[in-house]
Amino acid sequence: MQNKFLESFANYSNFELLIIINMPDDYQQEAIDAAAAIIDEREVTEDELKMVDDYILETETQKENGKKKIERSTEKLVAFFEPIIKPSADVSTHKWLNIFLFFTAIHYLWTFYTTVNVFILFVKCESCKIDTHIIAEMLYLMYIPILFYQLYIKSRLGWVLLLIDNALSIVFIVSNLFMVYKLNNEIRGYADNTLWLLFIKIAFVVFILKEEVHFYFNINPTEKKRYCKVIAMAAAVLQLLLFCKIVWG
Repeated sequence: MQNKFLESFANYSNFELLIIINMPDDYQQEAIDAAAAIIDEREVTEDELKMVDDYILETETQKENGKKKIERSTEKLVAFFEPIIKPSADVSTHKWLNIFLFFTAIHYLWTFYTTVNVFILFVKCESCKIDTHIIAEMLYLMYIPILFYQLYIKSRLGWVLLLIDNALSIVFIVSNLFMVYKLNNEIRGYADNTLWLLFIKIAFVVFILKEEVHFYFNINPTEKKRYCKVIAMAAAVLQLLLFCKIVWG
């Protein structure tokens, strides 16, 4: 049977044919046989053989470097997610904090995305007017990059903002749950789903208050107590006001 590659390889250079012959893993056997049959009828110089050897060496080196790069990236990824992959292992608090900040970053990026969409819809809406909700969304849009930066440089302000953010989230979630159970029994399925978010926010606050975490942000125990006291009092007052608004309108 006629080899289908003989005609197509007829105009190939010696270099191209030798590459096919010397790199069999990259080509079909029929292509290798065709290249060998054609090269047998030609004269091959030492320079061409050297060019092929140099090319194969460079290609193999690139492949090996690529494999090592993938292996190093995989090792870094496994090391980063070690607290999740090996929860029973002796994992440092620093790694847990990196995981926490990673998922916090994802959460705020998603929030940033949804807030931008709300703002775009508002701009396109000709009949919409600026209200407190829109103003709050715009302020939050400016706040998120500030929070990211403060967390990145490991400043105490980043820790305080993160604590305030999650404390306020808990206040508003509790208020929403109270309103649903108090005034509207038809959407209690929504409340059941919101409970999971409440548990996540509480877990965030518990983690933020861990000794290793507040020390990571250069906050000593005395400062931690002072910040927590002020934030807790403000959250309690806000919670009470929201309850009063729900009950008495």
